[in-house]
Amino acid sequence: MTDRPSAVRIFAPEHPNLARTLRAKLEKERAGLAANITDGLAQDWADYKHRAGVIKGIDAAIQLCINAESELNGD
Repeated sequence: MTDRPSAVRIFAPEHPNLARTLRAKLEKERAGLAANITDGLAQDWADYKHRAGVIKGIDAAIQLCINAESELNGD
């Protein structure tokens, strides 16, 4: 493991809450997309799989935000 600074530290040093803010927005978007699936708004199986894939991608982005928050907090 190297001691290189993270992208968050390089590109947003003036906004230490960037990861937390982005995470909150992603979680809100994920909740809306998940509600759409449970409400049966998918048109067919392919649409359902696409929507589920988008949610999975958002989950990955949320995890990156969690990791960045931990890094910024020195955890």
